[in-house]
Amino acid sequence: MVTKLGLETIPHPQSYKVTWVNSTSIDVKERCHVPIQFTTYSNNIWCDVVTMDVGHIILGRPWLYDLDVTIYGCSNFCSFFYEGKKVKIDPLRPAPPPETTQTDALSSKKSLTLINPKIIDKKIVKESTIVVLVVRKITDDSQEQFAPTAVPILKKFNDVFPEELPDRLPPMRDIQRAIDFVPGFTLPNLSHYRMNSTEHAELKRQVDEMLTKGFIKETLSRCVVPALLTPKKDGSWRMCVDSRAINKIT
Repeated sequence: MVTKLGLETIPHPQSYKVTWVNSTSIDVKERCHVPIQFTTYSNNIWCDVVTMDVGHIILGRPWLYDLDVTIYGCSNFCSFFYEGKKVKIDPLRPAPPPETTQTDALSSKKSLTLINPKIIDKKIVKESTIVVLVVRKITDDSQEQFAPTAVPILKKFNDVFPEELPDRLPPMRDIQRAIDFVPGFTLPNLSHYRMNSTEHAELKRQVDEMLTKGFIKETLSRCVVPALLTPKKDGSWRMCVDSRAINKIT
């Protein structure tokens, strides 16, 4: 971000280290002046320069302390007084989905692409990050062939595409996520769906399998949401969790 904005850095007067949840740490030896502006609020603030894999400017504890910022967790906005005026910073609203024209819809059906190739070209020109999912159908009597340039990449990330899921959860990440509920709402405690003996046995089998692999564990929470089975095209069953009641209070 410093390079992108052309900011000038200076040696940090009191260098320190940022330690993550594991044993790794990052040296912080530089800082720079960053001009920021939100609605009617504009200021020059000191920011410490940290090597990261993302491009963000984080307004942390020093900025919150200097301006005595009040953060409202439920509505996700913050407010403070600056030069005698109250400033309110609202959260960024999600962008509306782009309108799909009839031409784009027809080309999408014919070529089985999610977006028009012209849009991809525009995104590449703007140096945007693009994730492309390619679905390839392979019949039983055909052999899977890869381009020579793709083989090293597939070998390097071979652990991402295992033949079977391992009997354990992924390792803990540096950043943990959480889902917050709306304060004051009662947790749903719903009864289970009625099902016949065959469906009940299949549901129990899938639950026991996930318990054995460690994907799920028993809970003492008062929050109960029902599970049900939906048929797949191959005749087997997929277990689904009805989270509509939970979604209404998140």
